[in-house]
Amino acid sequence: MSESEAAVQRIGGAGLAQEELPSLSDFYEEPGGNITPGWYDAVVLEGYATGKGTQFTTADEPAKDGRRAFRLCFGIAVSGQQQNRQKTTFYDPTMFSPENLARIKEMRENFKGTKSWPGQGQAQNFSITLGLLSQLEKAIGFKLARHPNGGLLAAPYVGKRLRVRVGTDKKGFDDITGFKPVGQK
Repeated sequence: MSESEAAVQRIGGAGLAQEELPSLSDFYEEPGGNITPGWYDAVVLEGYATGKGTQFTTADEPAKDGRRAFRLCFGIAVSGQQQNRQKTTFYDPTMFSPENLARIKEMRENFKGTKSWPGQGQAQNFSITLGLLSQLEKAIGFKLARHPNGGLLAAPYVGKRLRVRVGTDKKGFDDITGFKPVGQK
């Protein structure tokens, strides 16, 4: 038996004195964000700073691989207090072309009732993004507009009220997953 194998055997071996550790039960945290999933009244903010000093602003900015990042900052009314959160939607500016929109509509019909579009991952991602932006458009009450640089105009949203659906993402953080007009439950 090698020295390392003997050490492993000794560590777990019977007859050794055991040391009891203090209870760790106080360290358990329920997975999930700070906001209970559901629908909340919200207002689009120009921006906000986190407690750690990170600054988020409502904007549309270049992202990697020719994509863009459309970010809206929200003040969400939770139990009489405002919680600030942001939603960033990554998109390809080409997805708004009339040809691409027609193609996505056709593919939605072809793949209706299925969870995945085999071989059409990019088109399915476009479809999901278009669906979210469509909800936003309906909730705010006006159409999206493009800036001459190709990005979406973010400034018209500042100060607008709507309802947002808060969920929890795979990492346990709050995630804004839907939009409705004010007054809709």
